[in-house]
Amino acid sequence: MALGVNFTLAPERAVEFFRAKGLNASFAWQDMLHEEHDRAFTVAKMLDLDLLADVQETVDRAISEGWTRQRFREELEPELVRRGWWGRAEMRDPATGEIQDVQLGSVRRLDTIYDTNLRTAYSAGHWERIQDNQATAPYVMYSAVLDARTRAQHRAWNGKVLRADDPWWKTHTPPNGWNCRCTVIQLSDRDLARLGKKGPDKTPASTDRDWTNPRTGEVVRVPVGVDPGFGYAPGASTRVAESDALAREKAQGAPPELRAAFLEWLDATIARRR
Repeated sequence: MALGVNFTLAPERAVEFFRAKGLNASFAWQDMLHEEHDRAFTVAKMLDLDLLADVQETVDRAISEGWTRQRFREELEPELVRRGWWGRAEMRDPATGEIQDVQLGSVRRLDTIYDTNLRTAYSAGHWERIQDNQATAPYVMYSAVLDARTRAQHRAWNGKVLRADDPWWKTHTPPNGWNCRCTVIQLSDRDLARLGKKGPDKTPASTDRDWTNPRTGEVVRVPVGVDPGFGYAPGASTRVAESDALAREKAQGAPPELRAAFLEWLDATIARRR
């Protein structure tokens, strides 16, 4: 029951998620990790904000108009070549001041930009719909594309059914790595019965490993089977922020003492998440 992401269909919520992003120029992909990608668009080594904004607009069109990867390449490559962001070049690392020989634009990099941004945007939009429909379809099944390219760990997770609110999804919602083609399928009780299940599966054991960010020296825990930088649920942080903002707005109509106590609790809750 594997299911691939269909990039020829453009869900509104995927488009909305992507369009809400700002811009963040970065030198290396390790400069921006996890939930930071919910808030900003970046391309490693693209330090010109005008160029970054133009690339963001092209990705936006790819998502909203359902472009193929080939169409994306054809649209973007000539512009990057014209503006000098193609091939190898020497560039100064803003963090260290060191001059490095780096790879700018290439067909492979365009494929990475296309795949990563479209898959995370579709994942965020799809997961928002899952949250909205939990009352009638409370389960989610992990779905991997089963072929020779499938990672062993992703193959092991294929077909696992968990509740939509299981904490496992906070770090294992696809995509779970570079070029990961996994996705999720929402299920109702009836769907679960058709699969011969009486309830959700046991949450897979999550074994973490240490990963040292070469840019900062920070050591973080990364789930085995998930590439560094992908251990988060796309769009989840923005949904939480929107809920917090709505709660803060509604609290303004409460009596002063109740409002003060609620806002103090809300601020403490937000602080604990950081």
